[in-house]
Amino acid sequence: MEVIKRAFFTEMEVEDRSHIAFIKRQVNADLADHGISLQQAAKVDLVIAELATNIIKHAGFGKLLYRISKKASEIVFEMYSLDNGPGSDNMQKKVQDGVSSSNTLGHGLGSIKRLSRDFHIYSAKNWGTVVYCKVVVSGPEVIDSRKPTVDMGAVQVCYPGEKICGDAYAVRKVEKGYLIFVGDGLGHGFNAHHAVKLALEIFDSTRSVDPVVILTDMNRHVKDSRGLVASVIYLNMTDAKMSVCGVGNISVRVVNGLAYKSFISYNGIIGANFPRTIVNSTYDLCKYDILVVNSDGIQSKWNLNAMPSILKYDANIIASAIYKSYARNNDDMTVFTAKISI
Repeated sequence: MEVIKRAFFTEMEVEDRSHIAFIKRQVNADLADHGISLQQAAKVDLVIAELATNIIKHAGFGKLLYRISKKASEIVFEMYSLDNGPGSDNMQKKVQDGVSSSNTLGHGLGSIKRLSRDFHIYSAKNWGTVVYCKVVVSGPEVIDSRKPTVDMGAVQVCYPGEKICGDAYAVRKVEKGYLIFVGDGLGHGFNAHHAVKLALEIFDSTRSVDPVVILTDMNRHVKDSRGLVASVIYLNMTDAKMSVCGVGNISVRVVNGLAYKSFISYNGIIGANFPRTIVNSTYDLCKYDILVVNSDGIQSKWNLNAMPSILKYDANIIASAIYKSYARNNDDMTVFTAKISI
């Protein structure tokens, strides 16, 4: 069973053109740590310049979030652009070359789309804009044209000022579907990170797909840490069933149209104050279900219905929209989303 996704994003504010060169230098330094030359990083520089310029031009202030990951022979760069500018109800048209709202050539968003393996944008009037792009920096451009049964996305950002994240999330492909873990070590910084790292050791190695069993094993394994809160979800795509169990304040909700279903976690702390008895909650998966799991770094009363047509967009866009509107910015922050197609 393979762990298929796990990482946090570095967040950088953008409000002046001088910030663009600084962001490029930091990203290039991180790419160099992965063996990427300045020449190979040229297309990443272009993406940063275009997204940052759009923030400054149209919103005045915004944020760029990025991460670099390695999978097999590929090195992949991902970036979110978030702003609270005036927004637009016709953003898809503006992605086309030659379309501009500011008397330019109108090639910016189109250039990013061409350079990206994956590109999505969402905007709404008086709300702002979110952009997600994934650029393959090194390795073969292998494109899988098969439509996944589960489209997953996430935003995870450290407590402001920290270089290490006390939240963690992971996804594993298993025989009948997927196992999902979202955890939050108590506090933030190294000790919180250590707690979730120990929990991930169990998640990565377990042969069970039962959330109760996995959480119970985690409780034994993290005893010498400060502890954590976590939820484990098993998406059984073969039987269209979901099992979920959580300890502590990790929010798990399923959205389908206007309907929301929340799953209540048990009070307690994994590794310190574990409940005597826990059982799984079960749910029959439906087409167009959207699973949203978030740590308490995100406000609990998020509402996708306030964002027109957001449900039809990519999972990464939904995750970033929730983060943009509901991040507390006083803790580690995680939003994980999964769109179900069965």
